[in-house]
Amino acid sequence: MKEDGTVVAEGSGPHTNQWQIGLDECLKRLNDIVVSAKRTAGIPTDQPLKALGMCLSGADNIESRKALTQGVMTQYKDMCQHCVITCDTVGPVATVTNGSGMVLIAGTGSNCEFINPEGENFRCGGWGHMLGDEASAFWITHYCIKCFFDTDDNLNPSPHDTTFVRDAMFKHFNVTDKMGMLEHLYSNFSKSFYSRLCIELARGASELKDPLCCEAFTKAGHLLAQHITALLPKIKQSQFEGEGRLKVVCVGSVWKSWELMKQGFLQSLQTHASKGPTKLKEIILLLPKKPCTYGAAYLGAKGTGSHLKTNFEENASVFFQHVTLKAGLWCKWAR
Repeated sequence: MKEDGTVVAEGSGPHTNQWQIGLDECLKRLNDIVVSAKRTAGIPTDQPLKALGMCLSGADNIESRKALTQGVMTQYKDMCQHCVITCDTVGPVATVTNGSGMVLIAGTGSNCEFINPEGENFRCGGWGHMLGDEASAFWITHYCIKCFFDTDDNLNPSPHDTTFVRDAMFKHFNVTDKMGMLEHLYSNFSKSFYSRLCIELARGASELKDPLCCEAFTKAGHLLAQHITALLPKIKQSQFEGEGRLKVVCVGSVWKSWELMKQGFLQSLQTHASKGPTKLKEIILLLPKKPCTYGAAYLGAKGTGSHLKTNFEENASVFFQHVTLKAGLWCKWAR
């Protein structure tokens, strides 16, 4: 990007989570992406960028960010003169706000984070599929598959018919029985491939009204709202916009199924409000209109004392608003 905010080139490549591929491979992939963008922009590959901002999955703590920064500045000096590295949840917030706000990610995995004006981060979720990823594509897929297995084993039978889930699972994994799934659950496990079954499950819920699929997405809506309410105690009254207004940046493919999750989401918010006084009076859900890499670029420039030209209102759109009144009347509308 130029200082006036104009995008001159883009680069792409495979994922860069250092916890999955190791630090050295992560650094190599980052450099390859930067080199690709430089070539597209007509910049010599050995000419360092003035600033490079990176919001990375796997850069969740100070130690990991230090290791990545040191690797960039010592092993790949041609990448940039100055770099700012932070975690992937920061990118969406920086794309649509001036640095503070809440982001709720629901893609292959899930995560929620609130960043206050002082730069403090408070997190709920993001612990991976073994411990978390609630309401993610992985979680929805796993919920439905688990219900089928438990019903077929008569261990914990679901009240819903599991035929659609069974057939969708067999087709997606190209197996003919439950035993065929063992390879995909152990030796040939791929989180991204496993999670992609969620696309068909969403079709089952939206087009066929399959009860089990509908239940999974309703529960996902509950869990997404719980991520938000879990972080409310970390937000000072002065950090809300207006009278208790909270904007949440929503990132990830699961949000495409918002209509399937909305009922559960609102039920969870209402349950939280009914427990007593709450600071949350209005919630606004935003969808980024520009890639979260914009936020990374803004942060990279800001780290050098520069400021790229930005218009945050153009970078996101409101897709849902919800207002609660003290009397208990809930009003909602979508755009």
